Amino acid sequence: MIERFECSTSKRSYVVVFSVVFLAFFIVMCFSFLMAGKGFLWLTDGLEQQYVFFAAQGEWLRQILNTIFVEHSFALPMWSTEIGYGGDMLVTLFSCIGDPVNLISVFFPLEYADLALNMTVAIHLYLAGLIFSFYCLYKGNGRFGTLIGAVVFMFSGFTLLAFTQVFMLACLVYGPLVLWGIDKVFDRKNPVLFIASIALCFLNSVTFSYSICLLLLVYCLVRYWHLDEKKTPRGFAKWVFKIAGYTMIGALIGMVFFVPNAMAILGQGRLGVDRPEALFYEPLYYIKLLAGFLAGTDVGADCSYGFAAIALIAVFALFGTKKSRDVSGSVDGIMKIMFIVLTVFLCLPAIGKVFNGFAYPNNRWVWAYALCVSYIVVAVMPRLLALNVRQKRFVVIGSIAYALVTGLVFLPFASKEVLFSCIVLIGLAFLLCNAKDIAKQKAKLAILGSTFVCIAFVFNNFGSIFTSGGPHAASRQVGIGRSYELLVNNNPSNVVSEIVDDSFWRYDGSRVPMFRNSNMVQHQNALLFYSSYYNDLVDRYHSYMGLISSSMNFSYTGLDARTPLEALAGVKYFVVPKGQTGMLPPLFTHKAACGVYDGTEYIAYGTDDYLPTTFFYDEVIDEADFEAMTPAQRQQALLQGVVIEEPSSLAKNADLRFTDQAVSYEIAPKLDKEQSFDDVNDAFEEQGIEIDGTKFTVVRSGATIVLKADIPADVEAYLYIKGVKYSDVPPSSRFTEAQRESMSLYSKELALFDDVFYGSPTKDVKLDVKLDDVSQQVWNPTASSHLYGGKDSWLVNLGYSDEERKDVEVTFSSAGVYDLEDLQIVVQPIDAYADQIQKLKSTSAKIHGASFNGSTYSCTADAEGSPKLLYFGIPYSSGWSAYVDDNPVEIKHSNVAFMGVELDGGRHEVELRYETPGLKTGAMLSLVGLVMLGAIVVVGRVRRTKIAEETK
Repeated sequence: MIERFECSTSKRSYVVVFSVVFLAFFIVMCFSFLMAGKGFLWLTDGLEQQYVFFAAQGEWLRQILNTIFVEHSFALPMWSTEIGYGGDMLVTLFSCIGDPVNLISVFFPLEYADLALNMTVAIHLYLAGLIFSFYCLYKGNGRFGTLIGAVVFMFSGFTLLAFTQVFMLACLVYGPLVLWGIDKVFDRKNPVLFIASIALCFLNSVTFSYSICLLLLVYCLVRYWHLDEKKTPRGFAKWVFKIAGYTMIGALIGMVFFVPNAMAILGQGRLGVDRPEALFYEPLYYIKLLAGFLAGTDVGADCSYGFAAIALIAVFALFGTKKSRDVSGSVDGIMKIMFIVLTVFLCLPAIGKVFNGFAYPNNRWVWAYALCVSYIVVAVMPRLLALNVRQKRFVVIGSIAYALVTGLVFLPFASKEVLFSCIVLIGLAFLLCNAKDIAKQKAKLAILGSTFVCIAFVFNNFGSIFTSGGPHAASRQVGIGRSYELLVNNNPSNVVSEIVDDSFWRYDGSRVPMFRNSNMVQHQNALLFYSSYYNDLVDRYHSYMGLISSSMNFSYTGLDARTPLEALAGVKYFVVPKGQTGMLPPLFTHKAACGVYDGTEYIAYGTDDYLPTTFFYDEVIDEADFEAMTPAQRQQALLQGVVIEEPSSLAKNADLRFTDQAVSYEIAPKLDKEQSFDDVNDAFEEQGIEIDGTKFTVVRSGATIVLKADIPADVEAYLYIKGVKYSDVPPSSRFTEAQRESMSLYSKELALFDDVFYGSPTKDVKLDVKLDDVSQQVWNPTASSHLYGGKDSWLVNLGYSDEERKDVEVTFSSAGVYDLEDLQIVVQPIDAYADQIQKLKSTSAKIHGASFNGSTYSCTADAEGSPKLLYFGIPYSSGWSAYVDDNPVEIKHSNVAFMGVELDGGRHEVELRYETPGLKTGAMLSLVGLVMLGAIVVVGRVRRTKIAEETK
C-alpha cells in the first residue's frame, strides 16, 4: 500500500492520504485534552486575549456588514469605549484580523466563538502541512518522505504554542508559502505566489513580517551562492533588484494593516527600555536546547521546539553524506548551511534580540528552524532507506552520543519525553542501519510508527490529565465551549449588567475575578485591558500613579480601589464579595445590584461622587510641579486642576492642598508566639533577612518584616515603595549562617553545582503586603524579565477603615537583594475628596447632548466667564481631531493620558472625530501594490502568449 502511494502521481490521492494521517495525528495530539474536556485556549492569553479578540472581530465584521447590506451605508467603527479606558478597535484586533482563517469568526456569535477559535487550530495545522507538502512535491521529493516531513513540521514542539498562543500558528502556514514562492522566483517562474505570500505576512503582523524578511535575506544569500550560474557583481545586483522589487510589492499590498500596526508598536515606550546585555544565554538554556531536540520543550527565550526521532537521524544522515557536484549536492549544501546558521542563531541572545526588534532576546522565529529540519527529513528520506557505510557511521555514533549525553550526563535536566525519545532514537537508528535486511515497506512503517509514538508521547505527557506537571497542562486550559460562560454568564463582575442606568459609567471591583478584556464581550465599560497594542500614554499615567494593577505596560485590571483614581475615571459602580468591604472605596455607599456566582454573593455598590466623561477644568497645574510630586499627591492634585503638556490659555494656577501624611514606623521581625530573641538581629537572622536602612538582603524566600506603626482612623492607607532595585543571589548564598555551619561538605558542593546551572534566575519579584484583613501583592518585573517596562515605584492601597489600625507586614517572595530608594506608610483622609469631586462634577451641568457613535464624540458646552478646558476622559491619540463650531482646534494633551479642548466664554458645539492613525495611508499604499501586482500579471500573461505564438 505504501509503495502504491509512493508511485502514484495523483495530487488528489496524496491529499486524501495526507488528510487521513493528519486526522490520526491531530487526534492523538489532543487526546489528553479531549479526555479532560479541554480545548486549545489557555486560561490566561487564550481566554483573555485570543477568544475575546476573535469574538469581538466577529461582532465588528457583522456590524460592518449590517451597515452595508441592511442600512445601505458604510461606516467603519474605529473606536470602542469597551477597550479599557477606550481604544482603537482595529489596532486592538491586529493580532487576529490579519489572518484570513480568522474571518470565520463572522459566522459565530459570542456564545460559540470559542468553538470556532478551537477549530482554527486544526485548520492552520492542516493548511501548514498541505502547503509544506505541495512545496516539497514541487521540489521533486518523494511522496512518503514528504508525508513524514509534513507530520514532523505540523507536530513539532513549536505546535505546543497551539495550547497557549493560538494566533501564532499562522506562521506555520505562511512560512512554507514564502519559501515556495521564493524558490519559484529563483527558478525563474511566475512571482505571483511569492508576492502574495509576502502580502499575507505583512497583513498578518509587523513582527512576523519583520522576522520573515530577516530569514528571507539569509536564505536568498545561501540560495544564490548555490545557483548554477557564474557569480558576478552585476548578476548579484540583478537578483537583489528582482527579489527586493517583488518583496516591496507584496509589502505594499499589506500596508493597509501594516502601517497602523507599525505606528501602534513604534509609539510604545516599552521598546526603548534599557535591559541587561549578555553574550550567551544561561547554561541551562543550552542543556535544554540540546536535550529538547527530541521533545517538545520550552527551552527559554520563548523558544519552543522539538521533533520526532526521525528528524535527528535525518540530520545525522545529511551530514554523513559526502559533498557532490550535482544538483543533490547543491540541495545538501543549502540544507547544511541553513541548519548550521539557524542553530547558531538559536544559541546567541544578540540574534534573538535582532529578531525581536532589538527589544530583548526572543526566539519565536523557531518555526523556521522547524521548517528547515522538516525539509531535511523529506530530502534525506530516500537515503535513510539505503544508508551507505559513512552515513551509517554518522547515524549510529551520532544517535548513541546524543542519547548518552542527554540521557546520562544531563540526566538531572532530562524530562521523561527526552528519555523516551532517546530510546526510540536508538531503536530506529539501528533498524535503519539494517534496512537492507528488511523490506523497505516495513522500514517505512517503522518510520511512520516511531513518528506517531514520539508525537503521541510528547503531546499527551504535556497535557496529561494524570500528571500535575507542566505550566500549560490540560488543567490550565479552558473547557471546550466554556469561554463565554466564564467571561459573561458566570463572571461575578457581570453583576453590573443588572443595573438600569442610561448614563455613561464604568465599573471596577476588588476581590473579584477580573478577567482582562472581558468587558469587550460583556459590552460593559470597565478598566480592564490586556493587549500588546497598548496606549503608551495610559501606561505612563499608571506609572505616575504607581498603580500595582498595571505592573506590565500592556495590561491593567482596575485602579486598585483608590478613591481619587476611581472618581477621575468615571467609575460609578464597584463590585465586591458580600462581607468583604476592606477594599471598597469609602464613597461607594449604596447597593445597586447583587448576584450569586459559584455559590458566592457579589454586590455592586454605587456612588454619586464620580466624574462624568466630560467636565470643565479652569485651573492648571505646572507640568514640572506635577513631575516632582509623589503618586499620592498626584492623585489628589488631579481633583483640583489639570496638567496640560502644551502651552495653555488657562491663566489660573491651581492652589493645591495636600492632605496626605507619612506615618512613622519601626522595622521588626515577624515572630511566632513561641519565639523570643534577646537580640533583634538574631531574630532577623532566623528569618533569613539582613537590613541596612531600606536595603533588604533576603536569603530565604518568604521572609517577612513588620512595619510597626499606628495608622489613624478614617483614612485610606498606602504603602509607598519607591525605586525597587533587585539583584538575585545564587543558590549557594541562600542559607543563613547557622544553616551554613550545619551543612555537610557534600551539600555545600551541591549548592555550588546549582550555581553553575542556575539557568533561570528570578526575574519577576513579588512583595506581599498585609494590613489587618487587606492583602495586596506587588509584582515587580526586573530589567532581566521580558515583561519589564521600566516600572519600579508602587503605591499600594491598603484600604479604608473608620477604625485605627496597626502594623503593616511585607513578605519577600524570592531570595535576593531588595534595594529600595524609599519605603513609606502614607495615609490620606477622605474628607476633602467628596467636595473636590462634586466641584468638578458640577461643571458638567453646562454640557448637554453628549453622544458617541463609534468614531465621533459630540456635545454642546457652555463655558461661562474666563477660558476653560473641556476635559474628556478619553485616552489621547494622534487619530483624534477636534472641531469647535465646525472649526478645527488643537487637542490639548491633558492629565498625562487624556484629552482636552480649550474654550472661550460662551456656548459651543464641540466634536471629536477619530480615525485609525495610518489607515488611509496604508490603504493607498496597498492600492499601489495591487496595481503593480496587476501589471506583473498582465505583462506575464502577454509574454507567455507571445512565447506560445512564437513556438507555433
